[in-house]
Amino acid sequence: MCLPLVSLAQNGGQIAENESLKLQIVGSVGNKTIIQVTNKQHCVTDIKFYHDGITTTKQFNCLASDTFQVTLADCSVKAKPLSNCGGANMGWVEWNVCVALPIKFEWITTTQLDKNTIEVKFKPSVVEGKEFYIQVSSDGLNFKRAAIILPKDVQVGQIYSAKVKIQ
Repeated sequence: MCLPLVSLAQNGGQIAENESLKLQIVGSVGNKTIIQVTNKQHCVTDIKFYHDGITTTKQFNCLASDTFQVTLADCSVKAKPLSNCGGANMGWVEWNVCVALPIKFEWITTTQLDKNTIEVKFKPSVVEGKEFYIQVSSDGLNFKRAAIILPKDVQVGQIYSAKVKIQ
């Protein structure tokens, strides 16, 4: 039986880059996520940040990057340039840190084993956490959240599988 596999953006669909600015998650330390901010403009600009209920502004040189840390409890990180080089997008860019996956896949597949069970097979290319969540559905309308717990000794490049009940 064929089972459709739907993939969503790691950050839940928010825009993390525009013509002026780029946000990237580059790692984590303890309970903090490290965010890299890049001014993509060819001029010096002030960039406004909003996270953890606080708004701050920092000046960035042209084409420069810098990093900062946010606690994992603070899901939303937003930034926007306050000036531009004449025509660049000055809108907000955003990362929702809480929906970013702690794993990147070289590939991932699903197979329906029976009416109520699917097998998820995957080959990780980057692992920065111990679990990730998937949404499963038997009818395409009602979804159930299922956790995939990674082994303690998970290895990049190895193939793993997990069985998930869909009802």
